Amino acid sequence: MAASTMFGAPPKPLKNEWRAFSRVFQKFGCERAAALLSEAGYTGVEWTVRPGGFVRPDHVADDLPKAISAAKQHRLDFETVVVSFLDPYEGSNLDLLKTASDHGVKNFRPGYFRYSFDERIKDGLDRIRRGFDKLEKAARETGLRCLYQNHSTYNHKIPLFGSLVWDLWEVIKDRNPDFIGVQYDVMHARAESGPSWQQGIGLLAPWIRTLCLKDFKFAEDPARPGDWKRILLPAGEGIVAWKEFLTVCRREGVSAPYSVHFDYAFPENDYAQALQCAKKDLDFFKGVLI
Repeated sequence: MAASTMFGAPPKPLKNEWRAFSRVFQKFGCERAAALLSEAGYTGVEWTVRPGGFVRPDHVADDLPKAISAAKQHRLDFETVVVSFLDPYEGSNLDLLKTASDHGVKNFRPGYFRYSFDERIKDGLDRIRRGFDKLEKAARETGLRCLYQNHSTYNHKIPLFGSLVWDLWEVIKDRNPDFIGVQYDVMHARAESGPSWQQGIGLLAPWIRTLCLKDFKFAEDPARPGDWKRILLPAGEGIVAWKEFLTVCRREGVSAPYSVHFDYAFPENDYAQALQCAKKDLDFFKGVLI
């Protein structure tokens, strides 16, 4: 039975919420990063809670309230933590999620599952399905929702699960979207599957709780003559068909906040330039997605 039948169809209109994935702002610290994003016009932020992130996992009890306070001070909503782990029952990971839930966080985005060249695809899917069993169990225990991001395979030696999108659907198709959801990334879907990306978003629609935004182009890979690699670019400078993306989202009934990512050559050390880039990207997306 389809998820839209089992759990109810998502609401039709897209949400006019503009969050930012915070990774490239880490050198500014929570306070200045929140001030920058607020000034640029964003309505929310996704803080990193992982080694080298805004919130150190081993100091989450002290650092997370500071990050939340910085967001609130600058009128930013904060619903999602971005973590690096896949196994919520390893070490103190579950305690981290419980702390986040206690502080009002609603979602967590985990790391990425990988395929192995040593196993058949069916065996890999079975292994990853067991990994999602753990993520769902932890979501039910903590009251958070796990949001998995589809990510294109950027390295021939590291094949990522979810790149195809169809495989992600195969693993989550019988799971309740209240506990397992998707951060859908159209750039990665376009890079991995070409123009057929819109069939994938149709499958995942009932689970999509965030729409990740970034742009890219293909260029020949000097390390692999005759092959191509993806080059991340500022918003509007690449090949993602944003008007088509909006049309498909409306057709499939996707309603979710936007999360703008800055994975190109972003000026991470210069506050003024970072502010300019963050605002320019947001202005572009508001111009094509409203």
